[in-house]
Amino acid sequence: MHRHLLPLGALACGALLACLAGLHKGFLWSDFSWEALPAFTALAAAHLGRFLALAPLYAGSFALRAPAVALGVAIAGRSPTAIYYAGCAFCVAFAAAVAALCYLRSPAAGNRFAPVGLFLMAGGPLTPLALEAGHPEELLGAALLLAAVLCALRGRPLATGALLGLAIGSKEWAVVAVGPLLATVASRRGLAAAAKTFGGAVGGALLLLAPFLAASSRLVGSAAAVGTNAGRLLQPWSLWWFFGHPGPRGRQYAPHPLSLISHPLVVLLPLGASAYIYLRARRRGRPLADGQAFALLAFALLARGALDTWGLYYYYLPLTYLACAWELWVRPRSLPLYSLLASALALLICSYLPLHSTYSATAAAFALAACLACGLLWRLALGGRYSSSVSWAGSEVRIRLPSSPTTTSSSILTPSSPGR
Repeated sequence: MHRHLLPLGALACGALLACLAGLHKGFLWSDFSWEALPAFTALAAAHLGRFLALAPLYAGSFALRAPAVALGVAIAGRSPTAIYYAGCAFCVAFAAAVAALCYLRSPAAGNRFAPVGLFLMAGGPLTPLALEAGHPEELLGAALLLAAVLCALRGRPLATGALLGLAIGSKEWAVVAVGPLLATVASRRGLAAAAKTFGGAVGGALLLLAPFLAASSRLVGSAAAVGTNAGRLLQPWSLWWFFGHPGPRGRQYAPHPLSLISHPLVVLLPLGASAYIYLRARRRGRPLADGQAFALLAFALLARGALDTWGLYYYYLPLTYLACAWELWVRPRSLPLYSLLASALALLICSYLPLHSTYSATAAAFALAACLACGLLWRLALGGRYSSSVSWAGSEVRIRLPSSPTTTSSSILTPSSPGR
């Protein structure tokens, strides 16, 4: 057990530092103050009906956070600060716990490079930004998706679906993972297992959201509005930035047709890509490798932010979280170079450039990084190889991404509408 102390200690340190960095500014002027605080204040006052009725579109994450918030209120009182800190702490701790489970079940357990990947999973640069923006549920959704992937790789279709449903109920963007997870399960266990996964996802989402839907019908209207209209304001962390027209204070505004197709495209592209990957694997007579499953899901998560006109910086937290887990699972004996590179790019594009350069420069840097990442992830999802080497501590570290199953682990902005 002692060989796991350093990696798990690095994980705990990352989570603690993320909380310290992300919560030191408080919750005022973040999305939490106007989207989440009214509902949680009602919960703290024991008004369960108002809590259910006031929750926004990502109400499922409120249900998962509610016990932690109730405990925080019992310990520290009903202050908004106690409510805010308790909910964020739960999301960070839950994500760290899933990361620890991923590590202990992966071939990286006990490896000397594992502490680096685990630290980045818990304390990467996007985690504090998501907490500052008032959206700790991004980390919660990412952890639920990671747990779903692990279940899919372990051949547990019903558990995969249930966790996927909880992720969708927690934050609606998780619907982009439906295609990748169904393709993984279908290629490994057959279409009947994939149907069981889909049923589990529907059941898990409905179970989580049923109390909120019963208390308020506006969630259905909000979901329909968000699904069909992404809004006109463009963000520099979206590939559509240069297709817009200039507005006040250097901002860009999307043409009306673009705002209508953005969200449907975010959902349909991962579905189409997953169907192609599944049919290709079936034609070749072999299931998706672990690395392909992770890469396909990462491709879908990248599309979620890059093709959304409102593609904010914290949209990419699930992507970086899953990328670190992928390296623990598929490249257990190598330095997590991709995770380090992703964290460095996130720090540059999401923290440094917006404060020290123009929106257009930020958008150009993001577009270049997103296009390169998209090409790499698609190649990996197809089962391609990528090899390189780097000198580390006097020795050469080889990077080789496997394409066959036998070589995998078995061997500062406010959204225009709630729920964004």
